[in-house]
Amino acid sequence: MMKSPFPSYHPNLIHEPTLYRLDEAVMHYGESIKEITNEEFGNGM
Repeated sequence: MMKSPFPSYHPNLIHEPTLYRLDEAVMHYGESIKEITNEEFGNGM
């Protein structure tokens, strides 16, 4: 408990085409998704 957890993944996992595209979509559209979520559900989401 002295060290905070660090989320990680296998380095070859990002080479999976589906996961790569999903990661790319979240990177590009993350702010828009956040704005829509805040508009629908409020800032507490």
